[in-house]
Amino acid sequence: MAMTFSAVSQAIKLANELGSIDKEVSQAELKLKVAEVTSSLAEIKLTLTEAKGDAVEKVDEIARLKKLQHRLQRGYRRALRLSVSEAKRRQGSGSW
Repeated sequence: MAMTFSAVSQAIKLANELGSIDKEVSQAELKLKVAEVTSSLAEIKLTLTEAKGDAVEKVDEIARLKKLQHRLQRGYRRALRLSVSEAKRRQGSGSW
């Protein structure tokens, strides 16, 4: 993410430089600045795309963990009910 902020900062700096280019600046220099801005924006887009993919993976992992938590809680409640049932059965049969 730090790379994104660096690229954004660079793109803004280059855009500001483009705004202040003197009329005497050559076409080649202008094209170079435009290419630098385009490159920075492409880097930003790539980084944001990767971040979006990471976010999707995190959402999927959270959903998977929530399902697992639910199954574990359900299993724990089931085991607790069986334990209580077993205790009542033993108490009723006098095997304690």
